[in-house]
Amino acid sequence: MRTMVFLLLLFALLFAPLSELQAQGTDISSDQSYSFDRSTVPQWAKDLRRFDIIAFGTFPFTMIFTTIGYDIYLNSNSLTRPSNYHNDVLLIAAGASLTFALVDIIITVVKRSKEQSRLESIPAGNYEIEILPYGEPASEESDESPPN
Repeated sequence: MRTMVFLLLLFALLFAPLSELQAQGTDISSDQSYSFDRSTVPQWAKDLRRFDIIAFGTFPFTMIFTTIGYDIYLNSNSLTRPSNYHNDVLLIAAGASLTFALVDIIITVVKRSKEQSRLESIPAGNYEIEILPYGEPASEESDESPPN
């Protein structure tokens, strides 16, 4: 019975991409192109996606470092591996990954709010910005000449 279920799943996974199934509601021919407008995505969704990417992206590294650190801790104290060693390592690594993602999202939100408050504190009006090539003196010239 187990072998039959395994073969059925294997068959479905191997041959499902070859079928010509299309998602419902998509009627895009090869001549039409679909452009994605990022301005319609809300900021919270972008932040959630960033959290997700960082949490899953840091997990392999936190898993490696947690395993090494936990083994060093056990060996330095002459302890034997506990029966739930793998669960401990997995939970510590997952917690560290989530912590990295949470710290990143907090830093990002704080930076964004500071930038927003800085932009709101600038008075409205027209500003003239004078862009000069390097080495050309500014409009307020002094009597000192630049060194050669």
